[in-house]
Amino acid sequence: MIMLLCFNAAALSQKSDNIPPQWISELPKPTNNTFEYRTASGTGKTLENARRSCDNYIINSLSMAGGAIIWSDYTTTDRSNQTIINGKLDEIIERSSVIKTEAKGNEREIYILIIDDYWEINKLGDYQVTKLYAISQLHSPLFDDITLSKKYSASFLGIRPFCPGAAQIYKGSKKKGWAFIGLELIGAAGIVTSLTQISSYDRLMQEDPKHKTEYQDSKDMWTNINWGCIAFTAGVYIVNLVDAWFSPGAKRIIAYPQGNNNNIGLSMSYKF
Repeated sequence: MIMLLCFNAAALSQKSDNIPPQWISELPKPTNNTFEYRTASGTGKTLENARRSCDNYIINSLSMAGGAIIWSDYTTTDRSNQTIINGKLDEIIERSSVIKTEAKGNEREIYILIIDDYWEINKLGDYQVTKLYAISQLHSPLFDDITLSKKYSASFLGIRPFCPGAAQIYKGSKKKGWAFIGLELIGAAGIVTSLTQISSYDRLMQEDPKHKTEYQDSKDMWTNINWGCIAFTAGVYIVNLVDAWFSPGAKRIIAYPQGNNNNIGLSMSYKF
């Protein structure tokens, strides 16, 4: 038990989330055309340096596109707020960042909203960070109101929970999803094989009555195997349903048209 806990703690420390967020593989779609979503990746010896690398890449790429040369000085502070809710520790980390920018070129204003980030530690021990941004070059962008969630409602999942492994794959847990599919196929194969054997021994008892007792014993054995396979398959299916509905999945972006401008993340603006 102690070794297992140590292993899990080590595994969890290698990435910010067990499952990479959905926006890593598919960017969310803006609800209007005043801005766009964009990602940037960076590497650093520390998590803060890797995050800074992402921001610098975005800023530099935008400035170069506009014919500007840019220098940035980046500082960040974290503040942790811990509360106990229903006996469970809930920790909220608020990150505030200041980027001082000096640029030469044609003056233009760019608005950047940091939505989320995901990090992993590579084999060299460096942090690899990918960050999601909302970016606009318009004077008054209508950034979406954003909610980040790992929960998936039954209506959102649709009929996927009833197809073993489909909901897990959809929620980002591909290994778990394929495991459910594999276990269901093993159970189904056992059911088909045992039914075939039962049918075979029924035929043998009719064709060779002298050995009916031996055939009956074999038939009974395969009947028990058949019921075992049915129970196994049904059990896996029930676990699949419970897991599909209640287990958290990959972090997803829920975007709403701007209402009260309560966007999450850090908002920045630059003049180039």
